[in-house]
Amino acid sequence: MTMKSVAASVAFLLMTLSAHADSASFKAPSGNINCLYLDYDNKPEVRCDISQFTPSFKTVPDGTSNEVMTCTPAKLHGFSVSPTDAQGQAFCPTDAVIDPASAALAYGQIFKRGGLMCTSETTGMTCMNAAGHGFSLSRAQQKVF
Repeated sequence: MTMKSVAASVAFLLMTLSAHADSASFKAPSGNINCLYLDYDNKPEVRCDISQFTPSFKTVPDGTSNEVMTCTPAKLHGFSVSPTDAQGQAFCPTDAVIDPASAALAYGQIFKRGGLMCTSETTGMTCMNAAGHGFSLSRAQQKVF
């Protein structure tokens, strides 16, 4: 494969991804909660990670274990919701959505996209779908609903 054809293939891949992906990152003004909205191929989802928190969950929800690490309530710092979820999800991520360049979502402001909404408040971040299912995060309490 020539360098020109490699460049053409890369350009095509980037155009294809950008045509099917939409993303935005934002964080709480404190920087303790970092979120990523991603819509890849018409499957929108918002995920938020909380860095410092007192675990609210006494046990790990079913389906949160993975092969990389043992999931415990202290490691349960990833939360997500999609437009079709009947409840927000709590999980133990093996990566992070922390982006130092992401903009702070000022207290009282709302992020809306793809049928999802996140509200930044002095008490934490709440993200939900149009049916009212999602999650709420603060240092003192994390919950899914």
